[in-house]
Amino acid sequence: MRKEKLTVRKLFWLFLLASFLGAVAEIAFCFLTTGHFMSRSSLVIGQFSLVWGLGVVLFTLALKWMGNPTDRALFFAGTLMGGIFEYLCSLATEALFGGVFWDYSRFRLNLGGRINLLFCIGWGAVAIAWARVLYPRLSVRVERIANRAGRLVTAALALFMIGNALLSTVALDRYMERQKGHVQEDTEMDAVMDLCFPDSRMEARYPSLKIRQKDGTLTYPGEAGDTTLKNAVSLREGRNRT
Repeated sequence: MRKEKLTVRKLFWLFLLASFLGAVAEIAFCFLTTGHFMSRSSLVIGQFSLVWGLGVVLFTLALKWMGNPTDRALFFAGTLMGGIFEYLCSLATEALFGGVFWDYSRFRLNLGGRINLLFCIGWGAVAIAWARVLYPRLSVRVERIANRAGRLVTAALALFMIGNALLSTVALDRYMERQKGHVQEDTEMDAVMDLCFPDSRMEARYPSLKIRQKDGTLTYPGEAGDTTLKNAVSLREGRNRT
């Protein structure tokens, strides 16, 4: 794969498709295991899992650098890179938002609840599947999509994803402020976020999100905070809907 040219446009389309298909795959998995449909998106608009999108881009770049690795090398590289990548994503999102988006504490051989051995092995299997089966079949098709879309459409989608990410960041930041008891609307932006992205919508969008308490325990947003403040938020949401 060393001779193949990887353009920024192609990498973006790989990221976009992997983000969408990764979220869809997780939704299907959750339905099969729990019987319920639930959002698995990283963003507030659409279903896009940034972890899958960035992971696929990372694997693609690593595959180009590795050349023609054996399946064993792919597996170990995927396990190691996937584990480190997921751990860093968990650290970064908690540092940025103060919340934990996935918790593997119930699994054996987990590291701080951020990663676990079983899912790291899963990353290794995904690396083999991507290198041997999926990427060889998708590479030409993705190039065709990117070429047919052209620069204008690609740029428009890139701007949409950037805007979506920024909006999601602001909405999540305000949501976490409310969970910490800061329900007062200090700015117009706070009022807009409270109206457009109330607790009920955010909890449906991020059903796995937990808040780390001072003692290190993790609780769902509805289980944390002052009851009076929770009631105030619920009352305001009801008024906003009327």
